[in-house]
Amino acid sequence: MPVDNNIKSLDYYIRMIQDDVLEQDVELIEVLDNSGKTLMIMPRSELVKQELFFKAVLILFINKNKKIYIHKRAKHKKPYAGMWTCSATGFVKAGESFEEAAFRELFEEIAISGVRLNLIAKHKAEKNTGNAALALYISEPSNFIPCFNTDEAEDGMFVDLEELNSLIVNFPELLTPALKWAYLCLNNKELDLKL
Repeated sequence: MPVDNNIKSLDYYIRMIQDDVLEQDVELIEVLDNSGKTLMIMPRSELVKQELFFKAVLILFINKNKKIYIHKRAKHKKPYAGMWTCSATGFVKAGESFEEAAFRELFEEIAISGVRLNLIAKHKAEKNTGNAALALYISEPSNFIPCFNTDEAEDGMFVDLEELNSLIVNFPELLTPALKWAYLCLNNKELDLKL
């Protein structure tokens, strides 16, 4: 079958659209179908308004004492304003891989770079995931000290698994669904986070 040289790749169209909207500060996100395939690209604000499926990352940053860094979302961050969540979270931008988004979000939200991240869980997009196809990453233990972005968070702290469990049992209303799911994933994996 002959190849039509007029057909461009998805990357080509993503770059073209991004070039058009860069000056408008619009974040472009891939809209997913029920099976997780990309249907189209649209501005994040429109995707959220229409409650469409998209890709997102959750990252757990671990220090040398094997404690997990969690942060309290800023009061203006919707949804889950003022709630405790994973070290970093965010949308996967159009044309970006889950892993690229994880490294970007880790740097944007807590100024951490140069750590190794390991994928430990994935979940398909559903209504109970906030319409997100999720990828959960965990860092290898590091001496780096997180510095949270005040546009994203208002506080941060390190907790061990026992402390996180206590928060989930005693104060579930203070924690995002993402952090609760990440904790369940940690308990289902054989990860050496016990001191």
